[in-house]
Amino acid sequence: MQDECLLVITSCPTHEVASDLAKLLVESRLAACAQISAPRIP
Repeated sequence: MQDECLLVITSCPTHEVASDLAKLLVESRLAACAQISAPRIP
């Protein structure tokens, strides 16, 4: 087990791109999880 943790924050042009990226990273075991947050609309 590794004792290191890496947090990556990025932006995507659409929710669909964000979802596809999250799915790819988790299924490839490059990420343990992914969180998609929508922008705040005033």
